Amino acid sequence: MTAPTAPCATCGTACNSAKTPPECADCRRRAQAGEHWSPDVLTDGEWRPTGAGGTLQWHPWPKPRAKVAKCGTDGGYYRHLRRTKTEPCAACRRAHALAQAKRKERATLRVVA
Repeated sequence: MTAPTAPCATCGTACNSAKTPPECADCRRRAQAGEHWSPDVLTDGEWRPTGAGGTLQWHPWPKPRAKVAKCGTDGGYYRHLRRTKTEPCAACRRAHALAQAKRKERATLRVVA
């Protein structure tokens, strides 16, 4: 005997899943593969029961934080010097060189325009 047809909790299509919350075969396959999908929220997250009544609510996962250089500063030659009073690490030197290149490129674009 098959389970009664109910809308999938994730995508809303009709499915005959006996699980609570109901989950169609496509969404189950996506979950097993590590993919997460929601029609109304574009960020990754998960459906969680809200408590009373067993209704589900979408809970997005927190956004990853910006990478911080190993020296503890968020990158930058002079910021590193100011905060650590030591010679800048490779990450801070790279960030400084990249910033200088961007400034130089913007300056040449202003001259040309």
